[in-house]
Amino acid sequence: MTSNNNWGYHPDDTAYKKPFEVITIFVDAVSNGGNLLLDIGPKADGTIPAE
Repeated sequence: MTSNNNWGYHPDDTAYKKPFEVITIFVDAVSNGGNLLLDIGPKADGTIPAE
């Protein structure tokens, strides 16, 4: 699952998922015996966006 709409960092993509949405998807995956890979694309300088 991506934290926004892209698998990598795109400066114009600001459609980040809300914490409630991420937690809900995570709980649903774990309760069904699965796991979840959360993708957070770093910026070009290697830092993680504050959002």
